[in-house]
Amino acid sequence: PVFKRSFKEYLPVFVREVVIPFGIIGVVCLVTLVEKHMSGTIILFSIGMVVIFVGKVSARWIGALIAVGIVGAVVMITSVGYTSDRIMAWLDPFKYELDEGWQIVQSLYAISSGGLFGVGLGNSTQKHMYLPEPQNDYIFAIICEELGFIGALVMFLMFGILIWRGIIVSRRAPDSFSRLVAIGIT
Repeated sequence: PVFKRSFKEYLPVFVREVVIPFGIIGVVCLVTLVEKHMSGTIILFSIGMVVIFVGKVSARWIGALIAVGIVGAVVMITSVGYTSDRIMAWLDPFKYELDEGWQIVQSLYAISSGGLFGVGLGNSTQKHMYLPEPQNDYIFAIICEELGFIGALVMFLMFGILIWRGIIVSRRAPDSFSRLVAIGIT
């Protein structure tokens, strides 16, 4: 026999390791989708998958959920107008420069005007009239404009150190719950 135990013996493990975690991720992602926040949904789904992977769930279940997530994302992108418009604008922002591509084009101008060392901290011109909400959606473009390529590299280095330290903290955690919380936060 392929299975060493009966289905009834596998059922509690299946519910505990597959149904409950994937159900929680599914509900959270569904609520985020209802709010029309596709990028947030993808981020939450990815965080959930990492936490489930670190929690030592079988790779086949993780692969199955990732496949379902990819199919769901493709269906959302092709069937919901706002997501397909944003993807098209992301692929060719200058074609949609006055509509959906406005922020992308302005962020590219900010990144390119930063050069190697930037225009100086606080001296960005794009953040004043051209990029709405520069403090969150396009903070990287403003950092590149003000601090340049070197500043962007330093920022990536700082994020790398943060992730590395988060992994170290999670590996030193006293129990699995603390380890999963640390990985989820990281």
